[in-house]
Amino acid sequence: MNSVQIAELWKADKRQYVKPSTFAAYNLLLVNHICPVFGKMQDITEEDVQSFVIAKLDAGLSTKSVKDILIV
Repeated sequence: MNSVQIAELWKADKRQYVKPSTFAAYNLLLVNHICPVFGKMQDITEEDVQSFVIAKLDAGLSTKSVKDILIV
């Protein structure tokens, strides 16, 4: 199972617990940030996540924005 498939399962579960606006925000983070980087990966290492965080910070995202992405 790759990361996109896991994300779809996660979204199906999460939808029942959060408000529609929160779900929409989570979905945008997945589509715009997480899936483009991790989408086809089956094994994600700590180094992969650290590189992702550094790349997002270098691209100009705030620390809070990166933390929000990591929560998802």
